[in-house]
Amino acid sequence: MDLNTIIIVGGMSLTILLIVLMVFGTSDRQKIRQDRLESLVKLRYSKTRVSEKHDTVRKQDKDTSGIFATLNKYAPKREVLEKLLLKTGKNISIGQFTAIMAVVSCIITLFVALFFKLGILISLLFGSAVGIMGPLMVIRSIAERRLSLFLRDFPDAIDLMVRGLRSGLPVSESMLSVAREFDGPIGAEFKAVMESVQFGTDMEKALWNMVDRLPSADVKFFVITLSIQKDTGGNLADTLNNLSNILRSRKQMVLKVKALSSEAKASAMILGSLPFVLFAILSVLSPDYIFQLFEDPRGHVMLAVGGGLIFIGVMIMRKMIKFRM
Repeated sequence: MDLNTIIIVGGMSLTILLIVLMVFGTSDRQKIRQDRLESLVKLRYSKTRVSEKHDTVRKQDKDTSGIFATLNKYAPKREVLEKLLLKTGKNISIGQFTAIMAVVSCIITLFVALFFKLGILISLLFGSAVGIMGPLMVIRSIAERRLSLFLRDFPDAIDLMVRGLRSGLPVSESMLSVAREFDGPIGAEFKAVMESVQFGTDMEKALWNMVDRLPSADVKFFVITLSIQKDTGGNLADTLNNLSNILRSRKQMVLKVKALSSEAKASAMILGSLPFVLFAILSVLSPDYIFQLFEDPRGHVMLAVGGGLIFIGVMIMRKMIKFRM
């Protein structure tokens, strides 16, 4: 590939970066100001809130049809990406994540164009797809791993709270003991909740913020239990003890489902990775034979069709073997 082609590819990648930054590039400081303004608007008198509600309903009714409403429905939302980054427990802003996607897209585009000698458009499309989907999959994997680590020791943390409550400690002190005794996501989350409470946030709101960072039915059960206890009273220690037993039973059921579906998951992994394994073997044994797919335009079409069919098959198998509890 000559220098002009590299400049064109780099320019197109830079253009994509600028477009993405324009879409998602609202600064964190501006986002904080917007949240404060929205909170002030919510504190207005009821008449203003009712009129705003009617305006919102009319706006939603107005925007429910048309091509722009359809594009807005299926377009990526900033709020969804913010929630996904929040679930990781890492201090990653949308601007930083967008820059990572742009850098990965440029690297993959140049690698494909130089190594496989594909066209500029195909290389750019492939690099953009990998640069966007790759970091999203990594972030999603980090969030799921963090949630699994939290749920692994969550019943033990509740048991520690039960022992603290039965010994006469208040709920806040019991949560502080969990934050001190547990490492990993559990200690960090309970510490974040107590820090929010110390800075003036309501306990219930701080707990629901934890649910936003850890979207799980187990965490919701815990927060709902504390909320109901706050309103109705009763023996919180016994209630949390029963909740701990229920969560352990759910965990056993999840492990049983995973054991029963492990064979199907192994088959799906083997079938999904088989084309790539065969490609790697043929590229070593007979590179002239396999690289004709990248040199001939008909091979490009075959690769595109084959890759699309493999992706559809993997998604179907993933849907078949995925169980939700």
